[in-house]
Amino acid sequence: MRLGITLAPVRRKCGEMEALRRIREARFDCVDYSFHDMEPEWLGQGYLEYARRLREELERLGLKCAQAHAPFRFQFGGRMMAQEHAWSEVVRAMEAASVLGAGCIVVHSVLTPAGVDLTEYNLRFFKSLEEYCERFQICIGFENIFDYDSFGRCMGRFSTPEQVKGFLNELNSPWFAACLDVGHAAIAGEKPEHFIRGMDADTLRLLHIQDTDYMDDRHQLPYLGLHDWEEICRALAEIGYSGDVTFEIPGYLRRMPPELIPEALALAGELAALLPWPVCAGSLQRGKWTCLSSCGAAGISTPA
Repeated sequence: MRLGITLAPVRRKCGEMEALRRIREARFDCVDYSFHDMEPEWLGQGYLEYARRLREELERLGLKCAQAHAPFRFQFGGRMMAQEHAWSEVVRAMEAASVLGAGCIVVHSVLTPAGVDLTEYNLRFFKSLEEYCERFQICIGFENIFDYDSFGRCMGRFSTPEQVKGFLNELNSPWFAACLDVGHAAIAGEKPEHFIRGMDADTLRLLHIQDTDYMDDRHQLPYLGLHDWEEICRALAEIGYSGDVTFEIPGYLRRMPPELIPEALALAGELAALLPWPVCAGSLQRGKWTCLSSCGAAGISTPA
């Protein structure tokens, strides 16, 4: 298990290369490379050359690109072919993420209008990308996301473990896996620990960590919301989760002055080390915590 964090909120504060350095100084192991908040020109001419330079910088710092987030600009009605700019952006992001070393890239499902079957449309959308998964040797993470109703309330899109597993079963391909955002589960009416217990370790391969008030997509640091983190970690142990842990906390970082970003990242990293994750591994052994896995360790204390 590796500890990661989404690059986007740090990059907005201090620029890309400085953000990577700050993240590594905070003792994170890897980053989720965010294409979704970049200008479309990033994926224009020369994008692979830039991806190679970025890979060199990651290696110099001792960071990994564990996963990525594809752009979200493709919408209902767009053509699923190279001539459609928003669709081809997703394909280019898949290729660039592969160059960066990512094993998976999260691609969001597409919202459909009333009268159009959400599942059927998205099966066609994700199937249109499958050949590029094999070409670039990268898996697509299918995330439980949400939308707002006419009253501004959150409503889930593929918001239960049964819906997510059912969709992946219909895709019937080794190139797709589940990505659980625990905050999205909460605001869509599913306790994160219940969602986790409805999954299995073979299907659930990506985990996005944030805290919420069960009302909106807050993306806060754990313990700044209402989630039960000990129970969430216990559920992960019960299903044998062994993937990476990615902190997705732009709500926590957004209003921080740039001068405090190093301290804010350091706090996030130390807190991550104290959470009772289900395995004893790597840099997650920096604090004191109780292992919930079958290895039998308890009360581990290691130097900071």
